[in-house]
Amino acid sequence: MTLSSKRYLRRGCSRSQSTAPGAWDILCPWRGAHTTGDGGACYFEAHTNGHVGAAFRCLHAHCEDKTIQSLKAFLGWGKGEDTPPNDGWPWPQGATVAQEWPEPEPIRTELLPVEPLPLAIIPKPFRPWVKDASHRMQVPPDFIATGSITMAASVIGTGCEIRPKRRDDWLIIPNLWAG
Repeated sequence: MTLSSKRYLRRGCSRSQSTAPGAWDILCPWRGAHTTGDGGACYFEAHTNGHVGAAFRCLHAHCEDKTIQSLKAFLGWGKGEDTPPNDGWPWPQGATVAQEWPEPEPIRTELLPVEPLPLAIIPKPFRPWVKDASHRMQVPPDFIATGSITMAASVIGTGCEIRPKRRDDWLIIPNLWAG
C-alpha cells in the first residue's frame, strides 16, 4: 500500500493510529453486520506486527473470512477507481483514492560551481605555508586553510576574548568550527 493510500485510509475510515507501530485502528467496512455496536477493526502496514504484506483484521465472527483483499476490493483499490464506493457508508466530504506516486526523478550528482578561495583573505602568517602545501598536495588552498586556521583556533582556545561593548561586562569567547 502506498503512502497516499494510507492517507486515504486515515481520512476515510480511521479512528486513530494504534499504539503498535504500523497498525491502524479503523472502522470496519462491514460493521453494519456486527452483532455488537463496536465497529472497530485493524489495518496493518506491510512488514509490521508479523505480517509480510499489508493485513486486515476484524475480531467479529461475521468478518472472520475478511482479508486485506476484501478491504482493497471494498475500497476499490487496484480497479482504477478515483472515488470511494457509493454504498451508503459514511465517507468524509471530498474523499478520493489518491493516485499512485510518480516514478522518482534521477538524483543529480554534478556539483555546483564554487568560487576559488583567494589567498589574499587567508591570514598573512598562514599564506606562504597554505600556498606551498596546497601546491605540493595538488588540492585547493581552502582544504589546507580550513584545517590550519581551525587548528590555530583550538590552540588559542579560551586565551582570546571579545568584548563587543565598551562599557559592559559582556564577554564572548570565540569558537571556530570547521568540517
